[in-house]
Amino acid sequence: SLNQSEDNVLVRLPIGRVPESYAYVVEFKIGSQFHPVKLLMDTGSSLIWTQCEPCIQCYPQKVPIYDSRTSTSYSKLPCTHELCQGENNRFRCYNNECVYNIQYGATSRRNSPRTKGVASFEAFQFPVDTVHTTVINDMIFGCSNDNPNIDFANGQISGILGLSRGPDGL
Repeated sequence: SLNQSEDNVLVRLPIGRVPESYAYVVEFKIGSQFHPVKLLMDTGSSLIWTQCEPCIQCYPQKVPIYDSRTSTSYSKLPCTHELCQGENNRFRCYNNECVYNIQYGATSRRNSPRTKGVASFEAFQFPVDTVHTTVINDMIFGCSNDNPNIDFANGQISGILGLSRGPDGL
């Protein structure tokens, strides 16, 4: 489970659709500054990630890119964490950071969409109704600052909500 606490939390995700596309998205807020994110639902991957400043290579998005430096609830996943250990081929320790490099689509293509960043913890705030929210602290997510060859729906999408079974997914 990605939640650090022992509590099981039921969250109803607010699902929407990107106009003029077949993309389904979930909108919620992250961090102590309640930064809005709009993530593409992806049943073929497990990592939850959003673009993060400072960018090496980020694609254009309509809402400002999340900046972990402004959030007091943000922290990096330590290299000693179980996700960064072993032979999982997704996360590895580099310069004392637990980093990832994920390629989407045909892996033999040199210009395939890819995301790179730092595995991190952050507070996720999901709407319950028009007034109330549920906050889940210390969710594991990818803070992606290098996203070559990604083009999402005219800037409507800030990252991916991985929904497949995996230790780094919902």
